Amino acid sequence: MKTLKTVNVQVVIGGGAVEETHSFPDTKEGNLEAELKFLELMKEKIWNIEDYSEDDFEACLDDGYAKYGSNAILITHSN
Repeated sequence: MKTLKTVNVQVVIGGGAVEETHSFPDTKEGNLEAELKFLELMKEKIWNIEDYSEDDFEACLDDGYAKYGSNAILITHSN
């Protein structure tokens, strides 16, 4: 069976329920779109986003997640 390789951005709330999922092809362009969606969601969801520096944004992208309260935004690759 063929599988799609994707890069996924998810918003996970509370005890692990997925609130949102955004999937993009695992290509150079798809990865850029996913990173932009990840940053957009950070700006939308994190209440103290004005306290984040460019280094903080980069660190979240490098780590693959941004936590806010008991929630998180994740960026992952499927196999």
